[in-house]
Amino acid sequence: SSHDQPLKIYCETCHDLICSDCTVRIHKGHEYDLISDTYDKHRQIIESSLQPVREQIVVVTEALTTLTQREKEITHQGETVKYEIHVTIKQIINLLLQSERKLTEDACGFSCETQA
Repeated sequence: SSHDQPLKIYCETCHDLICSDCTVRIHKGHEYDLISDTYDKHRQIIESSLQPVREQIVVVTEALTTLTQREKEITHQGETVKYEIHVTIKQIINLLLQSERKLTEDACGFSCETQA
């Protein structure tokens, strides 16, 4: 509809902005209020609805920080384990090489004794 006046009223029933003429014509019997009063009321409703969300943001942010720290710790532990595996394998290889030399020497000694 055409409004000849400024839209200063909010119809709570229809959730629409209306002029004062509309309050008696189209929106007769509806609940309505001045935009400025409605703004404050709806702002308070939105603010109170946002409070639990803000609290959850804090909880989620703390959890994310904890998970990020734990990921760093696990990555560091993984690198440490890889290094320890490398060192252990090197030690095993060295022990095998020493055993090979000893067994080879023993075998040479045994075959040399049997030939004499």
